[in-house]
Amino acid sequence: MANRLQLRRGSDSPGSIFYEGEPIFDLSDKALYVGDNGATGTGAGTSIANAETFLASLQILTRATASTAGALNLYEDADNGTNKVRLIAPASLASDLTLTLPSVDGSASQVLATDGSGNLSFIDAVASLGIAGDSGTDSVSLLDDTLTFTGGEGIDTTVTDNVLTISAEDATSSNKGVASFDTGDFVVTSGAVALGATFVHSVTTDSGELTPSNHTYSILGGEGMDVTHAGTTITVAGEDASDTNKGVASFDSGDFTVASGNVTLADSANGAVLTVSGTTNEVEVSRTNGTVTIGLPDNVTIGNDLTVNGNFRVVGTAVSFETQTIKVEDRLIELGLTDGAAPSSATTWDSGVAFNYYTDSAKKSAIVWLNNQFVGIASVISEAADTGTADPQISITSYAPLVAAGLYVGGTSAGDEVINSSKEAVNLIFDGGTYS
Repeated sequence: MANRLQLRRGSDSPGSIFYEGEPIFDLSDKALYVGDNGATGTGAGTSIANAETFLASLQILTRATASTAGALNLYEDADNGTNKVRLIAPASLASDLTLTLPSVDGSASQVLATDGSGNLSFIDAVASLGIAGDSGTDSVSLLDDTLTFTGGEGIDTTVTDNVLTISAEDATSSNKGVASFDTGDFVVTSGAVALGATFVHSVTTDSGELTPSNHTYSILGGEGMDVTHAGTTITVAGEDASDTNKGVASFDSGDFTVASGNVTLADSANGAVLTVSGTTNEVEVSRTNGTVTIGLPDNVTIGNDLTVNGNFRVVGTAVSFETQTIKVEDRLIELGLTDGAAPSSATTWDSGVAFNYYTDSAKKSAIVWLNNQFVGIASVISEAADTGTADPQISITSYAPLVAAGLYVGGTSAGDEVINSSKEAVNLIFDGGTYS
């Protein structure tokens, strides 16, 4: 027998016998009531569902499915048959659509129109169309007039089989129109016309692209550079460096060694340059120009014991202890701290203690605090990537049985003990009883 929950029930209206929020079922009218006042079982209740409203909703509403939109059905008098007026939603909507009907009926021959915001009203049917151009306005009778489209300079219009075609004329020296561009002189891409590649229209330098003015540009030297030309040849040369002028420099072979562009002091191999070396995985040394930096590497290995007299703080994503025994003097282990302190804003991550074991595969059981809501005891858990203060990272795959000498709800005093059993709680029935 499975566990069962039964509401309080009886025949006819239950009267004023409710506790606030108590559900009661009327077997005669097939109606569900919920108490809306009364703290001592003497309050009134409100019917929230009955057979008539259920049957009416089945007849009036057609639920939307994967292949059919929802519909509203309005049936004729049942004595006359089962024909109906049906309003059906579109098969696809970009967003919710609300249409508000007018408060009064319209006049004869009026039509129902929207204001563009879903408000409907009755208006006179449109019999004419107003038109306007660059100059002048007019009105066209939709029932009697003919709307004529006339071309102008460079434009022709034709109408064939209810199709209006507007086309451009070819341009000539005396008539504006559509022109083509000679491929030897112009390049046209996506409607943009440019001079052909034989025309110099831009120059690129180290500082970006130069757009010449009036088809001319200049190439000038700067500090340490000279620019000259002879005929159609431009020569760019470096000036010799001096104490007052940047330029091209040479290095004295007695003081410097230059190989593949790299300059070093000539006698560095003989000890003239001090060399500072670190120890692998313990100390690292780096140099930038004349500055030598000595520090710890990203990964430090200590071969012997490490004693920390002050506080020891690790900032990272994981700490692993590959030891057989861990001893802690503190009587309380805290999880879920933020930067070493209690959280100061809302938290959504999970906290817990996991236990590794192996059956048919490697698994983890755990005692966890989930979603800031409850403590879970799990036989198998799964973990997502640790994202700090983001969404919960622990999911319970299966829950573990709980074995206890006594189970307390609301506290640990004797009065709070509600369950104390060595057997499984099965076949439970919660019956609200009957009323008359």
